Amino acid sequence: MSSPTPSTAGDDSDRPPGNAPGEATPPERPPKVAAARETLVTTLAAAAANSIWTEYHAFLEHLPVPTYVGVLATGVLGGFFLSGRGPAGVLARLTGWLGPPAARIRDWILAPLSQRTRTAKTLRTLRRALPVLVIAYLSVASGVVVVLGVWGASMLVRWASSPSCADPRELFVITAPENVDELRDAVAAYAGDSDDCPPYRISVGPAPSAADIATGFTLGWCRGDESFPRLFGRRPDAWIATSTAEVEHVLRLQSTSSPSGQPCDRMAGGTATLRPGPSVAGEQLVVAMLAERADDLERLPPERRGDRALADVMRTVRTDLGMRLVYPQPGLSSAGLLAAARLVGLERPEDTVRSMVSDDSVNALLCRFKRMTRAEKNEHALLIPAHSVREYNAGEIADEGCRGMGEDEPRLTEERPPGLPLLDYPFVAVDWPDEGAQASRDETAESRLALDHFAAWLTHEHPLFGRPAPPAKQSGDDVLDQAKKEISRRLHPVDLQFLLDVSGSMSRSLLPASEALPEIRQALIETDRLSLSTFWREKDEGPVRVSDPTDKDEPSRLDRFVGRFRLERSRGRDAPLWTAIEELGRKFGPPARSVVVITDGGPFGTGRDPRPAEQDVVRALSRSPSIRNLYVLVLGHNGCGGRFPQPERVHGPGAKPGSEQRVICAEIGGGQPSRTGTQAVAGVLRNAIFTLREWS
Repeated sequence: MSSPTPSTAGDDSDRPPGNAPGEATPPERPPKVAAARETLVTTLAAAAANSIWTEYHAFLEHLPVPTYVGVLATGVLGGFFLSGRGPAGVLARLTGWLGPPAARIRDWILAPLSQRTRTAKTLRTLRRALPVLVIAYLSVASGVVVVLGVWGASMLVRWASSPSCADPRELFVITAPENVDELRDAVAAYAGDSDDCPPYRISVGPAPSAADIATGFTLGWCRGDESFPRLFGRRPDAWIATSTAEVEHVLRLQSTSSPSGQPCDRMAGGTATLRPGPSVAGEQLVVAMLAERADDLERLPPERRGDRALADVMRTVRTDLGMRLVYPQPGLSSAGLLAAARLVGLERPEDTVRSMVSDDSVNALLCRFKRMTRAEKNEHALLIPAHSVREYNAGEIADEGCRGMGEDEPRLTEERPPGLPLLDYPFVAVDWPDEGAQASRDETAESRLALDHFAAWLTHEHPLFGRPAPPAKQSGDDVLDQAKKEISRRLHPVDLQFLLDVSGSMSRSLLPASEALPEIRQALIETDRLSLSTFWREKDEGPVRVSDPTDKDEPSRLDRFVGRFRLERSRGRDAPLWTAIEELGRKFGPPARSVVVITDGGPFGTGRDPRPAEQDVVRALSRSPSIRNLYVLVLGHNGCGGRFPQPERVHGPGAKPGSEQRVICAEIGGGQPSRTGTQAVAGVLRNAIFTLREWS
């Protein structure tokens, strides 16, 4: 057996590949070093790519052309730079100078990727395909550039030949909240039919209540509150009322008011002159209910359906079907006031109390109805304008949280018994007193012509809700004022005690609460009374401080009450709510009062289990017979903590039947814009007044 032949010096069969003869084998890199380099390269590449893309995307967004045009244009320019032609040769030469070091850096970066078979194959494929892709891209981009050049030249010619337009003067029109979207659509159509350079632009906003409109038209569109003067909003140039009866009501209220003559927020005071014009739409109030309840109505025997007159339908809906026939709050909603004026003479006083709800508009009522369970919806019939039923069924109610209608959500059906009010939507131009300057008078005359033209267009070419106006019916009597007085006589007055948390955590909540108080004006009646107390404690575990109730203010003195409220400042620590309730109850004499607590939830405590604090409040209320009912409003993120989501009846020791107390908690989340927060607080306070009134 022969021995193996010894290898010679020139034999390199066992030499590791890649090493020349005589060269030493380079040491292998430790795995940790290779992994660290790969991680570093990947991180830097991702960061660089993200940074470049972010800057490139921002650059494209600032270009005065569409994004895809910017991508093509920058691609073409990049191609010229890389080709090295013309002035762009500087970049090409710079690339040549930096080529060797750039190649070494490139190889170092790509080395971790090239060691992977799949990645290396992908890189080789990209190198072969890159010239083809570049040529294809430049070809497409060049063609697009030619097309865009022709288009841009035509747009430039059109721009150069078009006249230069001055900024149009803006006219502001207000209408009831449920009509705003429809009117804005009409304004957009009107602008599309106008000249290339319209001298006027029309904007639309929601109108306040009829009583507030009359006050604003009398006082230069100011509230006139001595303690808290502020505007209702932008001063209108026209008002599309809900009915002729509403215009008559506002004119009568104006005639009985005297202007203060005091400007507020730099707005010149003075009484506006109203010029009622043509009606721009026509419809009526309808009774809306779910289809299954409408079927129940049709299935009733003829003797129980009556003759289908309004009074018969009301009685059938309430008695035979056991439903509530409701409409928005008459003091805040024009449609609600018209509904109440028609029904108040046909129903019992207890029906009137149950018919009115705290919602300040038709849309607010529909949004609340939409959030009800199906069983709750079956218990309600709504008295609202016909167009609002169609918008609800189409999912077009634009209020926040009320958009859209799912396929399985039940729709509303209309019932049109005779005798329901007709809505003719008169267009009312508003003339404000000017300073007498000739330029101002000329502008006023031009504005009048523009408003008259818009009113005529609405009347004859584009009536709101697609329905022309019926003949206006002049009542001659202020039926709305008579209805408001009758409603006030039927409502039970409330002796309302506000209990305000003034601990340090309430510092951000006092302002929206104070700004919301003027918004409750139209929810009050003449016999209501308001007073204020505060509670806090000086230090942790210290005694609870409850201020003495202020003198009772009538609704006509709401300004003074708001002024007292605005003087309060946050101080001290959170005090337990149950202790404040007991202490406040000891300060009251007969008769019993209803209490509205405004807090941020701190007095409930921060524990996760709501039961101890809830039980303490119930016990404190039961030991305080001078407190009739308790409504807790929590502002901010703490919320009610699951306490009293529904009214809870409290029976004190020795309480007589029917004298039980009630408590409920409502919450408004934090983080809202100030104006939205103010409106949200005002809505809950109005609901508190109506809830306590019903309990009383």
